[in-house]
Amino acid sequence: MAGFQAQAIQQVEPVLSVENLTTSFLVEGGWKPVVRDVSFRVAPGETVAIVGESGSGKSVTSLSIMRLLQPDTSRIEGKIMLGERNLLALPESAMRQVRGNDVSMIFQEPMTSLNPLFTIGDQISEALLCHSAMSKTEARAEVIRLLEKVRISSAASRFDEYPHRFSGGMRQRVMIAMALASKPKLLIADEPTTALDVTIQGQILDLIKVLQEEEGTSVLFITHDMGVVAEIADRTVVMYRGEQVETGATADIFHRGRHPYTRALLSAVPVLGSMQGHERPLRFPVVNAATGECDVPVEVGDTVATSARPVLEVRNLTKRFDIHSGLFGRLTGRVHAVENVSFDLFAGETLSLVGESGCGKSTTGRAIMRLIEPQSGSVKAEGRDVLALDKNGMREMRKTVQMIFQDPFASLNPRIRVGAAIAEPYLEHKMGTAKQAKEKVADLLAKVGLSADMASRFPHEFSGGQRQRICIA
Repeated sequence: MAGFQAQAIQQVEPVLSVENLTTSFLVEGGWKPVVRDVSFRVAPGETVAIVGESGSGKSVTSLSIMRLLQPDTSRIEGKIMLGERNLLALPESAMRQVRGNDVSMIFQEPMTSLNPLFTIGDQISEALLCHSAMSKTEARAEVIRLLEKVRISSAASRFDEYPHRFSGGMRQRVMIAMALASKPKLLIADEPTTALDVTIQGQILDLIKVLQEEEGTSVLFITHDMGVVAEIADRTVVMYRGEQVETGATADIFHRGRHPYTRALLSAVPVLGSMQGHERPLRFPVVNAATGECDVPVEVGDTVATSARPVLEVRNLTKRFDIHSGLFGRLTGRVHAVENVSFDLFAGETLSLVGESGCGKSTTGRAIMRLIEPQSGSVKAEGRDVLALDKNGMREMRKTVQMIFQDPFASLNPRIRVGAAIAEPYLEHKMGTAKQAKEKVADLLAKVGLSADMASRFPHEFSGGQRQRICIA
């Protein structure tokens, strides 16, 4: 039955047809192809997933379809047909009517897509006011309905708030609402659920399915998450290093994938219980030096730590954000972001803070680092009271405590080459010479799957996943 449906989809006139797409960038006076000879079709109501590792050309393919690449430094060849129109042959004025109306796109990094100077409501309303004859009052009502549809609570009161007041996952939901506003024929979703927790991710995927059923919308879904592909995609295109290595019905790709890279992608999906029989990646049992007692049962030959002190101790951590309103900015309420959170983290241990977007996970991390000041509680790192440290003490503490942020583009300075950004903490903390820093940068880039010559590039020259690898380095 699945094979018959796939065959039926193929026989319908496609919404999108990409033929022999090749995208090149101008590098040192020459054209370097980064996407080579990619071809696929998306039928009405169909979901096609493009999968591959970061840097494989997935996002460049979607940006080529939308013609959002810099025209003087990029070259797009081939044919991109939206219905009967060749998008590569349209003038820019016609493309502006296509974008956001016939084709909408959800981008990977919501903070780079949202204007920090405009309210959330105004930014979503813009798509409605540009492409329809709605009044501002009608547009506001429709925006509130869309915000409720993507599960943003108190939607009416959040219409006039700015992007920085939303968590990363909530900003992504705003981007999804914006993309759905004009009920497009084709929705291009570039890693739309990366910043979302699993419950909201499931709701968003269900929402996209409902939209397809109601409007007949087609979806081009770009992701590295094979679990999402299995749940939502009718057909799958596998990309590796800018090339299309395999295409087929999703069930066939999962059960009978032929290319070694496809099989490597599937084998990388974690399975609960797969570590049975292996040495557990958990913390060492801790022996109290005074009493000789161990905190968990151990067997002869087990490795134990001889200190009972955790690396990180958090007790009753509380952070609230004041809400001011009115002409004089009077205090009208508080957001209880983190309330009485306590936990310990021991040497060699991995501790996960999990919960849906907006529940306080990132706020907890920022409060521990004192990037925001908590109202109360205590934080001890290797026995030192973090909340009592002065500026010099915090500088010393940050040698041993580092943070990888959720949005890599917001973490990297767009004017600084990535090599200099990676070397900065090494040099600031006087951990070696400039020559040693350069060697360290090359080593770290290699460890995160990038090449040493990429150190001279700027952040905008990398994909979202590659930028996150740079932040890890």
